Amino acid sequence: MIAACYPMQSLPGTKTSGRSPDSPRAGSFVGRTRELSTLAAQLDDAGRGKGGVVLVSGEPGIGKSRLLNEFSQRAQKGGWLVLTGHAYDTEGMPPYLPFIEALQEHVQTLSLEDLKSQLGDTAPEVGLLLPEVVRRLPGISLGPALEPQGERYRLFESISKLLVAIARHAFPGLLLCLEDLQWADQATLRLLDHVSRRLASAPLLIVATYRDTGLDAGSPLANTLERLARREGLLQVELTRLTRDEIAAMLMVLGGPNPPATIVDTFYHETEGNPFFMRTVFDYLSRTGRVFDSAGSWQTAIHISDTDVPNNARLVVERSLESVSEECRRILSIAAVVGRSFNYELLSAVADLDEATLLDLIDEAVAANLLASAPQGISFAHELIRQTLFAGLTQPRQQVLHLRIAVAIEDLYASDLDPYLADLAGHYGSAGTSIALDKTATYSIRAGDYAARQFAFDEALRLYDMALAVMESRGPAQRATMPEVLVKRAQVLVALARWPDARGALEAAAAQAIGEERAVVLLNLAGAALAPPGLEIPLGRASAQQVVILARECNRPDLEAGATALLAECDLDEGKIGSSLAHFDEAYSRGVDVRLPKHRQFLGYPRALYWVGRTDEAVQRGHDTVTAAREIKDVISDIVACTDYGLALTAAGRYREATETFEHANARALAFGAPGIRALRARVISMSCAVPMALFDYALAEALAEESRVLSLAETFWASYVSSGLDLMVVYVRRGEHDRADAMAIETEQRFHLVEAHLPLWVVRLAAARAEAALARGNLREALVLSGQAVEVAQALGRPKYEAISLSARGNALVRTGKKNAGLADLRQAIEVVRPTGDPSLFLRASSALLTYDGDDDLAAEAHRAVDRILADLPEDRKQRFEATEPVQIVRGIGTSAAAPRDIYPDALSEREVAVLRLLASGRSNREIATDLVISVRTVERHITNLYGKIGARGRADATTYALKQALV
Repeated sequence: MIAACYPMQSLPGTKTSGRSPDSPRAGSFVGRTRELSTLAAQLDDAGRGKGGVVLVSGEPGIGKSRLLNEFSQRAQKGGWLVLTGHAYDTEGMPPYLPFIEALQEHVQTLSLEDLKSQLGDTAPEVGLLLPEVVRRLPGISLGPALEPQGERYRLFESISKLLVAIARHAFPGLLLCLEDLQWADQATLRLLDHVSRRLASAPLLIVATYRDTGLDAGSPLANTLERLARREGLLQVELTRLTRDEIAAMLMVLGGPNPPATIVDTFYHETEGNPFFMRTVFDYLSRTGRVFDSAGSWQTAIHISDTDVPNNARLVVERSLESVSEECRRILSIAAVVGRSFNYELLSAVADLDEATLLDLIDEAVAANLLASAPQGISFAHELIRQTLFAGLTQPRQQVLHLRIAVAIEDLYASDLDPYLADLAGHYGSAGTSIALDKTATYSIRAGDYAARQFAFDEALRLYDMALAVMESRGPAQRATMPEVLVKRAQVLVALARWPDARGALEAAAAQAIGEERAVVLLNLAGAALAPPGLEIPLGRASAQQVVILARECNRPDLEAGATALLAECDLDEGKIGSSLAHFDEAYSRGVDVRLPKHRQFLGYPRALYWVGRTDEAVQRGHDTVTAAREIKDVISDIVACTDYGLALTAAGRYREATETFEHANARALAFGAPGIRALRARVISMSCAVPMALFDYALAEALAEESRVLSLAETFWASYVSSGLDLMVVYVRRGEHDRADAMAIETEQRFHLVEAHLPLWVVRLAAARAEAALARGNLREALVLSGQAVEVAQALGRPKYEAISLSARGNALVRTGKKNAGLADLRQAIEVVRPTGDPSLFLRASSALLTYDGDDDLAAEAHRAVDRILADLPEDRKQRFEATEPVQIVRGIGTSAAAPRDIYPDALSEREVAVLRLLASGRSNREIATDLVISVRTVERHITNLYGKIGARGRADATTYALKQALV
């Protein structure tokens, strides 16, 4: 049905009558608080992988469907996928109908990629129940017939596997609603019994309703209920009738505050607390003027006869319709085809009546409480009224009215059809004629474009799908334009962060396109394949390579440049940074405009520049990319580009801007709301650790990394999970928490195989962190080996940041093992590697390591300038914390005039360790030592642990003795 929402117009002279029983608050949900809480708790358990079954029972009209509907809406708001199926009290219904109904639409709307993924090896069996599977996957061979028992078992297993796969693909999981099991066939009940055994570790909750009146002990349902009752994870919720207080609350929602006690008692006793009877009787009596007086106040008493308690809500509607004239009913039937809400102008054009007559008929309907008139326009008082009227029309009459309504819309709003495009598509689609179908496709595409421009991406997707369905049915002439629509569909899927579906749409478009059009489609496909998260590098590379060939054949250097940039992205994601930059530089230097938004193809360029230390260029390219994405309101690209731009700004020492950029990306991801965007948000938070890590603020870095890991785990987005794990390992190492660092290293490395891209990058980061860890523990030989390996890997990969970190670690280890000259050479080399990057934090860390052993006026002055540069870009609340960090204290302690060359202390003790040892030997506590040296207590503890290991001391007494023997005090 068409749910038209035209701009409303008020009707001069239209009268309202009394109080509308369907005021906005009339739809409020009353009571059932305990039951909703119980269901919510079961859903939470399912979200944690403890799936189960809830059976909701009660008499007819007790509110089972209403409760389930309310619960489903709340689950959907929480991100749950909700599938619903019904059993019907009708002869000839096929077996398994509730499951078929629940799964059919899901299977129809999935991309082919997701359909194959969720079906796995179950497609032949599932195809027996869902013909749509066979239609969409024509290559599958159908399994055998449903009998004997072994084959039925295989079918049941396949359906169970499919439901679990759907649940695990969704987030937080799947809520499967099965209504009216009292009418279910035995096959359905057997299948439910089987599926219920497979839920123990799945994020899947099944909620089924049934009437418990007239349930025979030996019936199939009774037997199934008995089996389910013995199953772990089953919960039974029995709905009882509303209490008197709940009836009073319902009356207040329906009619207003303070209903008289006599009214409450009457409704309570006459309807016996049945909410369905309560609502329908109230609606009927209020429409006939027996609930409220002429002033709109409650009557003091109401008499309800037997005929006032209908068994079917439609009887109430039919009874109300009998009170209006035939001509009024005809007008209402036309309005029912227009939609729940409509405006007078359109109704007048279709009804073909003079204004006075039409206004009188609308007044008559309003007076009968069939229509509700408000300043903004007219609507049916209840959707059930519209449905009853619509159902009373034959199909040919419905089609004729749809066509007349569509033509009237075109005539009335020809000057600006944009707001009416979707309604035109819907009305023409329901008109049923050949010409109308052609217009359906045209208006669906235009409406989809309009919705996309309004950022209503879900609506755009629905409309493009409508157009594609019509084109598919109309033959080769219409199908010629399908690739263009498929590309548009893919673009809104990308905007919804539904990358797998977008790739499926683009692959379908590429299969039908030729020449330049095919090159453009493949360029889109390559970009979608390489969009984080869920990279598909082989698909991206193959598509981009095809574009290069086609672009040369068509003489399209712009498309070739775009494809070259995407090949660079493939190299980048595989850790081939040098090759990636060569491709990016080549494509960017051509200076040709690509047909698609340039920033999407060069999205990885700033990141590649940042990784090799070309910081200024990274900042410039990052700024260009973010600006371009924002100009065309490309939310996904904005989020991705901001993340990489933030890294470049951090390396440039522009910490305020970096923080603001990361915060912008996080806010955009939060506001966007699409489920698929949560993985990108995890990436934003993970990368934002760069700022506190650069400022040695390990508490904040730890908090951000932990938050990212929680999000990443929920989305199974392992790239950010691994990256944050590596950051945490470094945090633990630098705080001297060696056991935690070791555990994090093991856990993180175990996840490497789950990441489809960036493996070389993870390897070099882990190698550098392990070298730092060995040095911090005082395992100097191990530190030498690990840091040497890390230097080689970083040099081969082209990552100056980790080359410098590893050189510093090796230099420290060499000095502490007595090889001072070699160690100082490494420490100096680390500074030379860092200097071209322009990263003040990296320079500060490298220079403080060298200044610990070798004072140098020029270096000390340069290090001071780095500190001052960083401080100048920090807010006041962060300056003090930064100045208290160890690298800054080392630089501040050295001063701008170099000290005499430092002594080489026994057992490779560092100068800071000797300072700690002297204070310890003098009887100072750890806190007193920290105060004297202006470092943290945790850093003091780390120094004590290191020096104990070097000198073989078991406690303060041994350390004091050692200090005296070595003349250090």
